[in-house]
Amino acid sequence: AALGGSPTEVVVVTCPYCWEQYETQVALTGGSSTYGEDCQVCCQPIELSLAVNDSGALVALLPNRMD
Repeated sequence: AALGGSPTEVVVVTCPYCWEQYETQVALTGGSSTYGEDCQVCCQPIELSLAVNDSGALVALLPNRMD
């Protein structure tokens, strides 16, 4: 984690539409959360469910279709 900044982690996401993989940054400071992001390959909207444990480490990232 960067001192003075918000800790982020680069993760690989597999798109639930086109099944291509791409890298994205997730912020771990807010704890577990769900947010939307467009696939960097096919531009479809993906709902990303982020699971963060009590020590602020990424446990799971689940991409879901939004259709």
